[in-house]
Parts: sequence; C-alpha cells; structure tokens
Amino acid sequence: MWIPASLFTLFSINKETVDSLRLENAELKARDSVLERELLSTKIMSDWLRLQFNSLSAERSILIAKAYPGLNLPVPEIARTRSRVADNFDPRVLFEDQSELEHIPDDASPFTN
Repeated sequence: MWIPASLFTLFSINKETVDSLRLENAELKARDSVLERELLSTKIMSDWLRLQFNSLSAERSILIAKAYPGLNLPVPEIARTRSRVADNFDPRVLFEDQSELEHIPDDASPFTN
C-alpha cells in the first residue's frame, strides 16, 4: 500500500520537538516542586501564627481578668478551616443543562403577538 509523503510527515516528529517538550516538562516539574515547598512553608507559618494569636489572646484575657476582678472578656480564637474548594465542588454541576429554555416562561412564545 502506498502512503503519500505529505501524510507521512504529519505523523513524524523531530528530535528538537522532543527535546523542547522534555525541557518544558522538566521546567514545569521543577516549578511544581518549588510551589509545593512554598505552600508547605506557608501552611506551617499560618499554623504557627494561628497558635500564637490564640495563646496571646487567652493570656491577655487571663491578665485582664486578674487586673480587673469580675471582668471576663470573651477570648477570640482563630480556628483552622478545611479547603473550601473540596467542600463546595460538585462534579454533577458540570453536566447540568444550562440552556436558556429553563428561564423562559411557558406562556412566552416567540410566535405570538
């Protein structure tokens, strides 16, 4: 069976393309690992700041209660929250019909005057 050369060139790939794709892949993996490390350090810093704030708020409330007997102030606390994206994401929403027909009333017809 004879295959035209123009069709054959569509499926061929040269070494430069493969090398550039490999280089781009390596760059993206390096960037991903850097971002993962930065995210981890940010989470650690956030947890540390949250714990420091909570402990200082509790300490402040205790000191005010000792300085002014009978005055009990509420202690604010920063609680750790889960990721909102994972909680609110529902993959079934992707497959819902978003047509305009749902919003047109039944009595509204484009063919009546």
